[in-house]
Amino acid sequence: MKTSLLRWFGLTIAVVIATGLAAAPASGAESEVENVALASAGAVATASGSELAKWGPEKAIDGDPDQLPSGEHSRWSSNYSDAAWLQVKLAAPTRLDHVTLRWEAACAAQYKVQVSLDGSTWNDASPVLAGTCGGVDRVSVVAAGEVAYVRMQGVKRTPIGGSFYGMSLWELEAWTGPEPKAVAPLGLVPIPATLTSLEGDGFSLSPESRVITDSEFAAVADQLAERLRASTGYDLPVVESGEPTASDIVLSSDPAVGDGEAEAYELSASDAGASISAADPHGAFNGVQTLRQLFPAGAESPTAVQADWTTPALEIEDSPRFGYRGIMVDVARSFQTVDEIKRTIDAIASFKMNRLHLHLADDQGWRIQITNEGRAAGDTIDYSLLTSVSGATAMSQGGLAGAPGITGFYTQADYQEIVAYAQDRFVQVIPEIDLPGHTNAALAAIPQLNTPGSSHPATPAQPTAPHNGTGNVGYSYLDPDSEVTFTFIEHVLDQLSAITPGDMIHIGGDESHDMVARYGAAKFDAFVARVLDIVHDLGKNANGWNEIARTTSAMQPGDHVQYWAGSTAALPAAAAAGAKIVASRGSSSYIDMKYNSKTPIGLTWACSGTCDITQYYSWDPATFIPGVTEGQIAGPEAPMWSETIRGADQAQFMIFPRAIAHAEMGWSPQAKRDAVDFALRVGAIGARLTAAGVNYYDTPQATWFAQGVGVDATVDAGTAAELEVGALYAPGTKADATGATVSVDRTNDADGISTSDLDAFSATIEWGDGASTPATFRPDRVRGSLNAAGAYAITGSHTYEESGVHAGRVVGSDGRVVAEFSVTAAGGGPEVEAAAGSRCMGSRAVLTVTGLNRAEEPVDITFASEYGTKTFTAVAPGAKVYHAFTTRQAELGAGDVDVEAIATDGAGMPSTTSAAYQARSCG
Repeated sequence: MKTSLLRWFGLTIAVVIATGLAAAPASGAESEVENVALASAGAVATASGSELAKWGPEKAIDGDPDQLPSGEHSRWSSNYSDAAWLQVKLAAPTRLDHVTLRWEAACAAQYKVQVSLDGSTWNDASPVLAGTCGGVDRVSVVAAGEVAYVRMQGVKRTPIGGSFYGMSLWELEAWTGPEPKAVAPLGLVPIPATLTSLEGDGFSLSPESRVITDSEFAAVADQLAERLRASTGYDLPVVESGEPTASDIVLSSDPAVGDGEAEAYELSASDAGASISAADPHGAFNGVQTLRQLFPAGAESPTAVQADWTTPALEIEDSPRFGYRGIMVDVARSFQTVDEIKRTIDAIASFKMNRLHLHLADDQGWRIQITNEGRAAGDTIDYSLLTSVSGATAMSQGGLAGAPGITGFYTQADYQEIVAYAQDRFVQVIPEIDLPGHTNAALAAIPQLNTPGSSHPATPAQPTAPHNGTGNVGYSYLDPDSEVTFTFIEHVLDQLSAITPGDMIHIGGDESHDMVARYGAAKFDAFVARVLDIVHDLGKNANGWNEIARTTSAMQPGDHVQYWAGSTAALPAAAAAGAKIVASRGSSSYIDMKYNSKTPIGLTWACSGTCDITQYYSWDPATFIPGVTEGQIAGPEAPMWSETIRGADQAQFMIFPRAIAHAEMGWSPQAKRDAVDFALRVGAIGARLTAAGVNYYDTPQATWFAQGVGVDATVDAGTAAELEVGALYAPGTKADATGATVSVDRTNDADGISTSDLDAFSATIEWGDGASTPATFRPDRVRGSLNAAGAYAITGSHTYEESGVHAGRVVGSDGRVVAEFSVTAAGGGPEVEAAAGSRCMGSRAVLTVTGLNRAEEPVDITFASEYGTKTFTAVAPGAKVYHAFTTRQAELGAGDVDVEAIATDGAGMPSTTSAAYQARSCG
């Protein structure tokens, strides 16, 4: 096994090839600490009982934290009793430090840890504690002394869906000391198909670096350069010719990459340079996303920071498992602006997701402008009412503290801006107009749709359906027997198709309960078939929720059926008709579900208890539908409905990191996927999300690894100043009230617990002039119930006595170098007011400079230009000096004159300034 180690300011990153990208074991003194509650260490587990024989007590000490939601997952699940217990007999009496309990969703609502020397007499080693469902509890037992048995004694169970079952533990561990700190894995998500670590140094980005590209990939190269210019401050020119050097990134077209498979790429990074090869621009874009993840997290900073811009040395060959990998955003129930949608596009594209399904119309609101242009003969509908009436409505309840939904709509120009922005990032926008149900917003806006056969027959008092801002479903529908219905649909879909360059329109088709009850399933199927024909006649393929699956006679190859809930019986026939299945199983795809009971927004109908990354990662889209093969699966999509979600920050909190689980499920080979390894890698990319300004849930199912970057500063020498010299990206943590320490958030309060490789972490700023002071951590956003921990500004107060550039660093209490920075201490010399100008002397330009001594003592003033230097000595306070530089040319380009002043007696430091002048032509 070959490994490559990289240190990002003290944070070791290990690439381990043989077992995926798992964390390397700790070394040195920490390796003497052990978990003695392992069967492999001679421990024996017994219990009060087990829910099923396959979930016996031995599963809790097998060292396997496998959390795959299948019949074989490795957990102990107790008998149905509040007093259930699990105990472990150790191989020999041992003095323990703490007991770790890794709970499944069905944790003990209350429990205590007990110890014994003989297995008969038990002593409480803890008070009654509240279990952390889906998380980890660490209980100190130092005071217990030497013990031979450890027991988890249940006191009360946690209800699941209103019923009380057993208590479930993935693992019970007994540690002889502080647990070894995990080493951050290489944070590549999705995990590549093939990764080979190389000997030697990796690729280093430098001020001399260029991006050399084939013309075909110029747009991708520009995006990469723009991203890295912002964070590094380097020029990074993009060129289409030139001999590559070891500091260059090369993007090249090669039709042989991936045997021509779409989106495939090859990447190499070493001290000889970095290169990405692909058969198409999308493949090059995918390679760029991987390269971004190889750099430190600071590469995602929107402002320039200091970091060691070095990658591991490796080679990657990669291509996607499925061609469809996406999310859905419901803007119908609560609107999001163009810029908010762009933020989400940027984030999903960075994980190689390539579909954005926009739910544009529902009962609560209508979000896309439809004009009257191109109406069919005899069509009297005023389509502008869709947005003037139902663009102004949304959910009337359901958000945090009862907040209503956000109203608004996209003009067609807005929508096209979103589509173009997504296209530039190789994301296809799939618009959805839900039909024939979920149409109350259309009925509320368009009088002609309110026929006797619709869900709202018009009356003189109510010619249109009243707005309904609840989350109720299934009640609204269009009249299946009225031609005005299909005139409306044809016009709307025609305009939507014209501004959608992608090949797909989503027609909804779900939850038409009252329509089916009134007209029967056959009438519903006929309605869907007619809408499918309309979409096909527009030159598009159709997607729809799995209720449309019976309409196989109207389907064509290229259509999709999106499974979300209910029977899968009709899906094999739809697949046989040429449709592909989009996998959106509600229980493990719907990202509007609460993560757990503490999540203040979200629903629970599709997933309750713990609905975290493991639940959303640990299933295979190719095997969950009987009779449908992997080749008939388009790929996974994670839908996010907006009954409770308001704005992009809340949306991103619910999307990430669960959508990242879907990204890897859709991209990576099934054989490469592992839930435990994935959680480790997610922990390594949290800092990257923080640096990029992406909101997310810093779940306790991941171990979050901190990263730091330096921030350069400028200060006047001799002046005390509070300086920001770095940033710390540390998910899962909070700073104390003074900002002196950052610690993992283990308080199970409203925002729940998390994890981190930092604990009681403090730092010292070494200022580069021999002085050092404690660092203060100031968060831009404190970890809360709807946001991860934000970036911490690393600040300190210092006075530089001498001018110059000072190289400093921030050193953590655990010895890691968090950041390196430089501070320019400007000379605190005399104040001089300078101005530059020009005039013509015949056909020659003359550059003129004046200087006014604002100091209280005589100074020497020097003017320096490209046309010469002039010094004036002993310029009195308040006196002005003047000089004219002869250029000997007719044309004077714009420029600056440098002005330096120093006290005539030589005391103190010099001051420097510049005076700009404009171009002049004397020809």
